[in-house]
Amino acid sequence: MGTIIRPSSAGSWGVRSGSSIVPLETADAVLLLSASSGLAAELVHAGAEPLAMAVTAAYLRLRPDHGVCPITSLGQVETSERTFPAICLTSILNVRATDQRLRIPVNLVQKITVRSKRGWTGRPGTTIELVDGSVYRQVTVTERRLDVLTLLGRQSISLTSPGTKMRGHSVRQLAELRARVEFTLERHRQGVLQAVGREIFDRFFPAA
Repeated sequence: MGTIIRPSSAGSWGVRSGSSIVPLETADAVLLLSASSGLAAELVHAGAEPLAMAVTAAYLRLRPDHGVCPITSLGQVETSERTFPAICLTSILNVRATDQRLRIPVNLVQKITVRSKRGWTGRPGTTIELVDGSVYRQVTVTERRLDVLTLLGRQSISLTSPGTKMRGHSVRQLAELRARVEFTLERHRQGVLQAVGREIFDRFFPAA
């Protein structure tokens, strides 16, 4: 997961990619989305949902691109009643595939689709596609819902309703994404620090 930081040698923001620091002005969309959604998830866990919503508002309204991105970074939800952009806050999916039980980190999931039910009382089969191209078809997911963050706050989507899907994607307006992320960080830096504390904050913004 990318981590946004402010390098001590420059006045602009940067994004940590592994052990490297990528200047914000050259960071790609996937790295920026990963860092921003990671920060938003930390804020949600700290009970600072309004700040998390402010962070995600920087990019949830941007036009989608078909670049491969996990649903924890940015995704489009489609159900029989709703269609909206969101980031997935659920961290693990417990899955039964044939005779195997798997724990799938959601930050590896690029798309999840709930298929038709098996019989009158059975749980519906689900297809899970990972960012590396792996596909798990007609598996049974233990979790009944996904927890997501939207512009309206936290919502949940059912994993027992056939037709429900969430697909990860990137965004087209890279320059606008960079500008929005930078503006949001500048505007809410102090609030984020107060909400999550120095130790957690430093995972994203190490002290210069």
